[in-house]
Amino acid sequence: MGTIFFWATFFIVSGWVLKRWYFPSDTALVKRLRIVAVLIEVATACTFFFPWLPLSRGGSFGWELVIQGKNMGMVFLATLLVVALVAFLGFQRSMFLKAGAVAHSIATVTLFVVMTQIMPGTVALTF
Repeated sequence: MGTIFFWATFFIVSGWVLKRWYFPSDTALVKRLRIVAVLIEVATACTFFFPWLPLSRGGSFGWELVIQGKNMGMVFLATLLVVALVAFLGFQRSMFLKAGAVAHSIATVTLFVVMTQIMPGTVALTF
């Protein structure tokens, strides 16, 4: 029952947020969305400067995993974050804002996939 309540609430809130922020007619809302999106991307990129693995598994930082290039999911995740940040920062057209939002959404899913790969058995994902 709790799962049904969570997902119903999630869909309602998501629908409201998408209607309010991603399809606004007011240019001031678009500017605020861009600022919030940049802050979220910067905060997410900052997590790469913290250890992603415990000391028992090497204690590697996020950027070390990217630079090593052994885990292509990490490289893909970092690339998506950079693409989203550049799209939010550098361009004023709505097409780039939408591209940044798509890149960030894909990066969110990729983050879960990467974390379950580099730390197997710590999280069980089920439907």
